[in-house]
Amino acid sequence: MICLNCKKQIPDDSAKCPHCDTEVFHKHQLKKEIGMRRWQRWFFYIIIILILTGMVGIIVKIYDTNTKLMVEKADIQKGLIEKDVELDAAKSRAQELEDLRTDLETEKDKLTGDLSDTEEELAKKIEEIEKEIGSRTWDQEALAGIKETLKTIVSTIGLAIPQADLDKIALADIDLHGYDSDGDGLIDKLEEALGMDIGKEDMDDDGYSDKNEILGGYNPKGEGNLNIDPAIAELYKGKIVSPEEDTSQAWYIGEDGKKYFLGVIY
Repeated sequence: MICLNCKKQIPDDSAKCPHCDTEVFHKHQLKKEIGMRRWQRWFFYIIIILILTGMVGIIVKIYDTNTKLMVEKADIQKGLIEKDVELDAAKSRAQELEDLRTDLETEKDKLTGDLSDTEEELAKKIEEIEKEIGSRTWDQEALAGIKETLKTIVSTIGLAIPQADLDKIALADIDLHGYDSDGDGLIDKLEEALGMDIGKEDMDDDGYSDKNEILGGYNPKGEGNLNIDPAIAELYKGKIVSPEEDTSQAWYIGEDGKKYFLGVIY
């Protein structure tokens, strides 16, 4: 039995509470205690119901989350399959491109070889013509015919480029046949095309001949270098060109990235 005053446990046959000395009315006490126990029992039932309801809610939540995760997993797997298909297609395309690149490289090597042969033949022809011009006096009609032929070639396949671009291409070290008034190794026609003094071996009087300075990449007319730019030569490799400012000149840009003087065509 519980004391209604101090709420402590007391013997069922007690007339007074041994703790607070409150008189115990058994009939009234029993009714109160039965009611309290009944309330406690219902409170316990409610707590159990709430706990079960919460557990059911948690289970439903877990199931719902798990279902969503399974759906997301299925979507991810589907996406991975699609990506694998795309990747296979990309690999196939990459292989096709690689095969095409190999074919192009092969064709380029073949064309380069053919162009090199043509370049050698052209250089030999130029050398032969220069030798002939230097070793004998041509009559005006024959010389005019050669110049006309060269003019036709330049006008047909030649390319006019800025003088500034031509100046940034290195000069090839070849011996041209013709008059060399100052004896510096550069014929007069070439020096005139380069804007140099045909009567002076060392224009800037620095102790180095004009030819040595030009082939070394230095400015024969003064201090500094010629600002040679291999990238410019790369643009015109294998082409016959003329400066836009003086289209009477003809030059050939070889595969070695250097310019070869073909002469003055008119």
